[in-house]
Amino acid sequence: MKRYLASSEQRISLYDLVHAETERVHAGITSARFSPQDQNINADIALRRLRAYESEMGVFLPMMACGGYWSSDAHAPVLCKAVKRLADQEAYGNGLVVWLGLRRYPALLALYTMGIAAIGDSNYGLLKQLLTLRIRTDQHRPEEPVTEPFSPQRLLDRDFQRQLLPGRDREFTALNNHVFDVVREPVREYFADDRSYDEAFDWFEYLVGLVHCDITATPDEISSIKADPATGHIWGPTGRFLWNRRGSDEGVQNRTRMEPGGAIPEVVGATLRAGFWGSSPDRFIVIKSGFDVHVKLVRNEIGVW
Repeated sequence: MKRYLASSEQRISLYDLVHAETERVHAGITSARFSPQDQNINADIALRRLRAYESEMGVFLPMMACGGYWSSDAHAPVLCKAVKRLADQEAYGNGLVVWLGLRRYPALLALYTMGIAAIGDSNYGLLKQLLTLRIRTDQHRPEEPVTEPFSPQRLLDRDFQRQLLPGRDREFTALNNHVFDVVREPVREYFADDRSYDEAFDWFEYLVGLVHCDITATPDEISSIKADPATGHIWGPTGRFLWNRRGSDEGVQNRTRMEPGGAIPEVVGATLRAGFWGSSPDRFIVIKSGFDVHVKLVRNEIGVW
C-alpha cells in the first residue's frame, strides 16, 4: 500500500490490490458462516461473531488505515469504493434483528479505521469524500448518507449492546467502546500515544454527527436554531464523547467551540478548507449549535451527568 500510494505510476497496481482484498472480505462476510437465520444467541455467541468479522478484516483494516493516512485526493475514489462495496446491502432475507444489524459491522470498522487514520495526517479531503458517501442499505430504497446507518447505535440499540457485549453492561456507549478497542491496533502506527488516539476517535465520531446534521438539516431546523440556539436542535449519531472528557476544556465539543467572527479552532479550519459546511464558518456554528443541543438531550436521556 505504501509503495503504491507513493507513486502515481502505481495507480493500477493500487486499484488491483485494494479491489482484490475488498472482494475477498466481501465473500467472507456474506458467506453462510454469518447467516442471520442462526437462532442461537447470547453474549458469548455475539462476541464470537464480532471476533469472526474482525478476523476477516485482519488485512483489510491496516490497508484502510494506511490509505487514510497516506493517500492524496487522487486515491480517495479507490478507497471510498472499497468501503462502499462492504457497506452496500444486498437482499439477505429474514433473520434475527441482531444478526441483520451486525451485517454492517465490517463496513463500520472500515469507515472508522480509514477516517481516524485520515485525521492523524489532517487528510480532510479524503474524509469529506468518505463521510459524504451514499450507501444502499435496502435494495428497494434509495441510497442514504453513510453517516447514520453505520453508526454503532444503528447496528444495535443500546440495550442490546449492553446485553451482548461481555463486561460492558454498565457502559453508556458499549459498542462504540468495543470499536474503540478494535480500531486501536490498525492505526497504532499513526497514533503512537493513547491520548492522541483517544482525541482523534472522539473528533471522528463528533465529526460524523456534525456531517450528518449538515446533510440532513431542513430549512425549518436551521431557522429554529438561529432563532433560539438554546433549544433548536438537529438529530445526529453520537459517540463516546457523550461522556469522555465532557467537562474538560479538552473535550471535543469545547475544542471545536467558536463564536461568529471569532478565532477558528485548528481542526475546524481544516474542515472548512476541505469544503465541509460549504466552507462557511457561520454554517458550521449553526450546525454545531443544533447538534450540541441534541447531544445534551441524549445525555439527559441516558443519564450522563
